[in-house]
Amino acid sequence: MGEYILGTEERRRLELLEQCLDPITTRSLDAIGVGPGWRCLEIGGGGGSVTRMLCERAGPVGRVEVVDLDTRFLDEVEAGNLEVQRRDVVAEGLPGKGYDLIHTRMLLVHLPTRDKFIEEMVAALRPGGWLLCEELDCFPIDTLASGLYGEVWNAVISAFDTGGMATTFGRELPDLFNQAALEDVEVTCEVPVYKGGSTFAQVTTASVAQLRPLVLAAGATEAQLEEFERLMDDRTQWFHHFAVYSVRGRTSAS
Repeated sequence: MGEYILGTEERRRLELLEQCLDPITTRSLDAIGVGPGWRCLEIGGGGGSVTRMLCERAGPVGRVEVVDLDTRFLDEVEAGNLEVQRRDVVAEGLPGKGYDLIHTRMLLVHLPTRDKFIEEMVAALRPGGWLLCEELDCFPIDTLASGLYGEVWNAVISAFDTGGMATTFGRELPDLFNQAALEDVEVTCEVPVYKGGSTFAQVTTASVAQLRPLVLAAGATEAQLEEFERLMDDRTQWFHHFAVYSVRGRTSAS
């Protein structure tokens, strides 16, 4: 599946990220209508919050499969309808076919074969099955970030690019869904606006800290990163984050 730049080593960062992103995912699952009896596949389960959501929605007659390179947090999820697999889907392929729903979140940006992988996921859906992909895009940072905040984020984006992460991939998803012949494609794009000290600020600080060597190599200074941490704690300041694209579409029922 490739190595995640930010990794899945730190429980606190994953929990903060889930708090920020789960409401977006919940709205998309509601719009799709995921419910009892569904067979779901989540690729890249991370901390397990979406896995829990899917298990609850699918119920005892449904089935949820989740795969990841690191399953330490997924193994903690207690659900009778859940199967957890440690699997590199790029090298080994998907674990099955005929899914009602396949979901990914902040995964495709890390994959060098992301375009082809969308086709593979579509092929693993049943007729009428849904694909839901949620990815980041850096355009709000490019357009709106200024001062120290913008300078550090520019270094972070350079670090992401150096690590192979596609920081403008979110905007590409709708066209890729069309190219995959998915129907009823719907797109939401949310640009979080957050203040210092908030959950978004905390996850930003934690993520930049994990990237520190790469960010320094990209041109940021130790002084800038120390000031950035103080800025993220300033509850009088407001900031724009990466955009979050949530794109859903279904295969033909015929």
